[in-house]
Amino acid sequence: MADGKYDGASHQVIDYLKSLDQRISKIEEQMGYSVASEPISETEPAPIPINDEMPDSFEFNLGEFWFAYIGIFVLMVGCLLLMSHPVSTVHPVIPTITGFLVAVGMYYFGHVWRESYKFIALHLWGAAYILLFFATFRLFQSVGMSTATIPWFQDSALLLIGILTWMNSIRHKSAYLNVVSLTLVAFAALVINQPVITLTLNLAVAALFVFTYQRSGRLSVFIYGSLLVYLVHLHWALGNPLLGEKIALVSQYNLNLMFLLLYTIIFSSALFWFKPEPAENETEADREITLYANALANGLVGAIIYSVFLVLHKLPSIIPAEFTLFAVYFTLAVALWRKIQINIYTITFTLIAFGALSIGVIGATQPPDLYIYLIWQSLLVLATAIWFRSKFIVAANFFIFLLVFARYSAVAGFDGIISISFGIVALISARLLNWQKNRLTIQTELMRNAYLFVAFISIPFTLWKSLPGHFVGLAWLALTVLYYGMGLLLKNGKYRWMAHFTLFATILYILIYATTGFEPTYRILTFVLLGLVLIGLSILFSHFHSKLDSEKQNLSTG
Repeated sequence: MADGKYDGASHQVIDYLKSLDQRISKIEEQMGYSVASEPISETEPAPIPINDEMPDSFEFNLGEFWFAYIGIFVLMVGCLLLMSHPVSTVHPVIPTITGFLVAVGMYYFGHVWRESYKFIALHLWGAAYILLFFATFRLFQSVGMSTATIPWFQDSALLLIGILTWMNSIRHKSAYLNVVSLTLVAFAALVINQPVITLTLNLAVAALFVFTYQRSGRLSVFIYGSLLVYLVHLHWALGNPLLGEKIALVSQYNLNLMFLLLYTIIFSSALFWFKPEPAENETEADREITLYANALANGLVGAIIYSVFLVLHKLPSIIPAEFTLFAVYFTLAVALWRKIQINIYTITFTLIAFGALSIGVIGATQPPDLYIYLIWQSLLVLATAIWFRSKFIVAANFFIFLLVFARYSAVAGFDGIISISFGIVALISARLLNWQKNRLTIQTELMRNAYLFVAFISIPFTLWKSLPGHFVGLAWLALTVLYYGMGLLLKNGKYRWMAHFTLFATILYILIYATTGFEPTYRILTFVLLGLVLIGLSILFSHFHSKLDSEKQNLSTG
């Protein structure tokens, strides 16, 4: 009975809800509301089974693009080999004419396929321009250079082909054709083989590569352009051996070295003149790779070639050339630092700059005086590294300082103003590192302690070897007071411990030597001053001890 009662009540509720829904629907119709129908759920289509016979994207790229690239390249190389090594039974002009015909055919099919197969068309045009350039060069070579006008026509024709290729690349906005055109212009500069014209054209090629990189954003264009320009310059400086000339170093060493620095400046402009800010689609990783490429493919390669030629030219004095290298590289490092702060470019250029400065100093002075310049240059490098916030430069400078210190100590011992300079520079370096440790974010105290150890060892030994015996104790005593003063002023316990050890050494020295070897006047003066210093130190420590105890009592009572 109860179950039937509940069933009847539920049916009444359902009927009531249905009638209520009908009334609400009529009211909505009268008020102009349209009843929204519920969306019909669509069944998801069944997944299409994977066909293993269909090529994937890699296979499509390989078949559609790379087969065409390789085919065009192989055809072009075959024609170049035909023109370079003609068949003996065929007239020498025939392979050259064949090269012209193949070039015209490639250009024609590139023009036909420029809309449907643009990627093939661009590569066909590039190969056509290369064949046209080389066929023109071979044609003039087969004709011979019997008159003075023939080389002029040859140079003009080759340069014109490179310029036309450049214009076509600009019209089609093609970085590939741009690279081809600049390569042809660089090769034309080598064929011209006139120092000023060749180097000026090569410098223009460097500037245009920077322009192409700025427009396309392709790092491969920059790397290729940088290496090409330096290799072309290297080939020219060695006498154009690939063009049939003997390997011989050019005599114009001023032009040789000057243009190498100009290339470095031009390629560096890609970072802070033409492209000062990252592009919108450029990630931080891309930016770092760009800096690495400029530092290595531009700065490092240029510096190595510059240094090699500096040795090969056997100049009477390398000082002006090394100082010029320092000025250029250091200026570029500072310029980029002001733009985008520390990076591998700044580190590389700074190290190269100070390396050149060190070589210049070594060439300008003789031992042992050169150690003075190297020591104080170390302080300049450290200040620069702190300014650039470069822990790498700080570490490199630290190890070089230790090597120079070990070398001088092994050869000359601790004697004279040079050893004093080691100690003073070590003290200043340690102070700079402690003062700017937050800027450098250096957590370890190893380098600073090593600098202090060098100062602690070199200064007392230098005073001992350089001064008369009756002045050594007084000098060490003055050094002790200096260390205590630095510890008190800077509130640094390391200087106090240096003072403790120096004072202990002073007491031993005075007790051993002053009692027997000193004259009465110096003996009395030494003992009096030592006594006054010890009493003063005792009073000073008592004062600070009582002050510390009173502060502890105030803290405990408070």
